[in-house]
Amino acid sequence: MSLRIAHSGQGKVRASVKALIWYLTSYHDLPTPVVDIGARQSPNQLQAADLRQFFRGKEYIGCDTEMGLGVDRIENVEHLTFPAHFAGTVLCLDTLEHVRDPVRAAGELLRVTRGD
Repeated sequence: MSLRIAHSGQGKVRASVKALIWYLTSYHDLPTPVVDIGARQSPNQLQAADLRQFFRGKEYIGCDTEMGLGVDRIENVEHLTFPAHFAGTVLCLDTLEHVRDPVRAAGELLRVTRGD
């Protein structure tokens, strides 16, 4: 399997993020559910931010602060409503730089992630 990334003006950072997710999902069976924080795709992204495609057949919950393409659930990363140890895999890519308190957000990510 090879990775093809359409460059839609998102630059090398988005391409490298998608390459990382492709690698992880190709060579590792990541535990579920997969919770993706910051999953909303902007209209100009042309699905560049769509990570759901790498988790076909797995429970995947796209979260963001507002509804939109790619979002299943509204969440505030600084105050997640998931119970402790809920998620098998948590993705938070290109997101922490946008939150008011990234240390609190990181603590919440750790709280909701299982240790397996």
